[in-house]
Amino acid sequence: MFYSYFESLCEQKGITVNKACKEMNLSRSVAAKWKSTNTEPSMGTMIKISTYFGIPIGELLAHSNKSADSSIEALKKESPDSLSGIEADDKNQIISNLSKNLTDSQKDTVIALLSELSQRQ
Repeated sequence: MFYSYFESLCEQKGITVNKACKEMNLSRSVAAKWKSTNTEPSMGTMIKISTYFGIPIGELLAHSNKSADSSIEALKKESPDSLSGIEADDKNQIISNLSKNLTDSQKDTVIALLSELSQRQ
């Protein structure tokens, strides 16, 4: 369950789930939704969580039900606003993290999508 992993990341960092959500500009209710309905964050939110905790997005995906292909499809549907606040260096880190788990074709797709989303901002 994704929420349990998210909660453990917060504990390791010595913060509450609510504080982590606030610092990532997520609504307080979003984590409660993950817990109560056993759902997972959007790909844009996964990227924010990965950046915030400084962990590879592949590690987050390992604690979710999302495959690399479904994650790329989800990223295609993200609005540019979902990536607001993510700096260029963080986007490069995201690409680096993703590249550990993706085929060359998937890497190219992610790079193109991040580039396109950045240009729309």
